Amino acid sequence: MSYYKNIYNKNEDTGRIIIDIALEDYLNFYHKWDNVKFKKRDINPEMAHFLDTCVNQIPSRESLEIKFHIEDGIKNTEAEAEIRESFNHYYSMEINAVKKDVRSIYKAAIISIAVSLTMLIFVFFAEDNLGEGLLSYTIINGFEIGVWVFMWEAFYGIVFERRGEKKKIKEFKRLLDSQISFKYSNR
Repeated sequence: MSYYKNIYNKNEDTGRIIIDIALEDYLNFYHKWDNVKFKKRDINPEMAHFLDTCVNQIPSRESLEIKFHIEDGIKNTEAEAEIRESFNHYYSMEINAVKKDVRSIYKAAIISIAVSLTMLIFVFFAEDNLGEGLLSYTIINGFEIGVWVFMWEAFYGIVFERRGEKKKIKEFKRLLDSQISFKYSNR
């Protein structure tokens, strides 16, 4: 399980695992199509994907440091602050989006349970009122199957889909809690 120690460096002062990201300049941090002039810009999607992959490789017990290696630049504290703000804004928005997805999962589960219970009530009353015969047997069994299908859908959403979304929230919060540092080099 400690394979990540062969891939990532550790900051000996803080004990954090370092995720190194090389940027030619500060602008490479941002999405290339995002031409917004204010500080809450979207981050580069390839970098976001890279960070998600790294977070999945590093055990959750480890704290993180994200170190940006700026190859073509001189230290610019204003640009560093903008990157930190954009980083925090991006992952805060991601958390909000996932929370919205979780609410949708709950809403879909409630609807599935309601449909299932409605079908169950129909089956309960239909068994006595439809009589016997192939058609009534088929209708009742179809609705019984529908009860199970909708109950399973609710169960699956609450147990499995929600778990995946909660895991994403933990990963994004972990990125928000990471320390961001910068290292400069000239070509």
